Amino acid sequence: MLTHPIKNPTAKRVIISTDAACEVDDLFAIAQTLLSPTLDVKGIAAAHFLTPGSMEESREEILKLLSCMGLSDRIPVLSGSPVPMSREDVPEPSEAARFIIEEAHRDGPPLYITVQGAATDVSSAFLMDPTISQGIAGVLWLGGAKYPEGGSEFNLQNDQAAGNALMDSTLPLWQIPLDASTVIKPSYYEILLKVKPYGTLGKYLCDRYEWVLRIAEGAPRETWTLCDMAAPGLLLDDHDQVYTVRNAPRFLPDMRYEETDRVHPIRVYGPLNARFIMEDFYCKLQLFSKE
Repeated sequence: MLTHPIKNPTAKRVIISTDAACEVDDLFAIAQTLLSPTLDVKGIAAAHFLTPGSMEESREEILKLLSCMGLSDRIPVLSGSPVPMSREDVPEPSEAARFIIEEAHRDGPPLYITVQGAATDVSSAFLMDPTISQGIAGVLWLGGAKYPEGGSEFNLQNDQAAGNALMDSTLPLWQIPLDASTVIKPSYYEILLKVKPYGTLGKYLCDRYEWVLRIAEGAPRETWTLCDMAAPGLLLDDHDQVYTVRNAPRFLPDMRYEETDRVHPIRVYGPLNARFIMEDFYCKLQLFSKE
């Protein structure tokens, strides 16, 4: 893996929860996290995205990516729940939820969980053991639409009960709503020039980017949003000028926000520095391909 100029950096521990087979942004985000020397990925949890068999598909996609990076059998890949939570107060136990609990109780550098899909597994882990809040430095969830109105959003739609359970929890939540991440939108030709030529990993990521462009509805596209790269981007630089702290809301049935009187302060991010995130990834990919 890549080296780092700072001697003995204390790497942040990271668990990634990802619906990796859904489209392509998860794969870029996983790769960037794994390529970052200051991030120590302890496990990757495969998440569902509602369609039957989607969790298993996500697991297979994670394994393909790890193979491209020469990391097969070096990073634990956990099965998440294949279905959403049935109620906000009832967990869906899974291998991934149990892994989150175990890692939260281990000693070590700060632990962060990036949730690049439905919040099923992290919310279930909290409901199974609320004391994990004490062992987690941040839960970075890409979920919910723009404040203050809210509305339809894919990750929340895939498990709205888990979204509300996350808001109801005492977990240190960094919410990345849709408008914060959709600014990460490279063009196809940028990916063709800066990703595809760089090894097996670069070719694989570009092939998947092209696959998404082919299946996208509507007119032919030359760009795609890589929303999930917000997660490693914030672990590398927390963008302290672009978030506000507010009490966690609830989600109404139509996914709009409802203010509450409870005290659960969360970070809510605005639009991120997309150029920093993408250029960091390009540089790491190109250096990694030369090792």
